[in-house]
Amino acid sequence: MATAKLSPLPVKYRSRRPAGRLLLLGFLFIAALAYHLRVTTYREPSWFGVSAPHRPFYVSQPGLAGKREHNSISFLDSHAVKAGL
Repeated sequence: MATAKLSPLPVKYRSRRPAGRLLLLGFLFIAALAYHLRVTTYREPSWFGVSAPHRPFYVSQPGLAGKREHNSISFLDSHAVKAGL
């Protein structure tokens, strides 16, 4: 039985790293991190030591009825009720 000698496949090594792609990936990471930090600061200001503004009421947008239904003010606070809203 004859055995065939197999030669190893040629391996190409990249000596240069894809610096442009890594730089672009770094910028994308920083942009995503800044976006999430901004959204978190907006939604949970108390986490960052910022006191949130007092909201006396909330305005509800039109629902599924679309423009036939008007905006409505809901969740009145006791301060807003005293002010006459």
